[in-house]
Amino acid sequence: MNFAYKRVSTEKQDLRRQEEAFKGINIDQEYCDKLTGSKADRPQLNKLRLEAKAGDNIYVESISRLGRNVDDLRQVVQELKDKDVTVHFIKEGFSTGNSNNMLKFMLTILGAVAEMERELTVERIRKGMAKARR
Repeated sequence: MNFAYKRVSTEKQDLRRQEEAFKGINIDQEYCDKLTGSKADRPQLNKLRLEAKAGDNIYVESISRLGRNVDDLRQVVQELKDKDVTVHFIKEGFSTGNSNNMLKFMLTILGAVAEMERELTVERIRKGMAKARR
């Protein structure tokens, strides 16, 4: 089966931007979370992790949609790889199906960038709120 996993950080955000990435891919079932990607414990991701079986494919618009914490990201990907599930990162153009040391490197580097991006966003929000209070 082909699954799509989509995630936005808040209930107010829209999934439409991610939907473009899935055009042309035959998706059998979608899982969508509207929560932060800083933690791997997300209801729809947890459900997908349980339901995906050997030979299945999971398509994600980008690494940052699967996780914004490099340790959690690597853990989730390893768990799925151990089940013989292939994860496809559409934006970055690679998958876990061609697994090697380069995959670990790419996940670590790109996952760290996603984590840093989230931390910078949180910092900007805090500074903006502090400024608004003054």
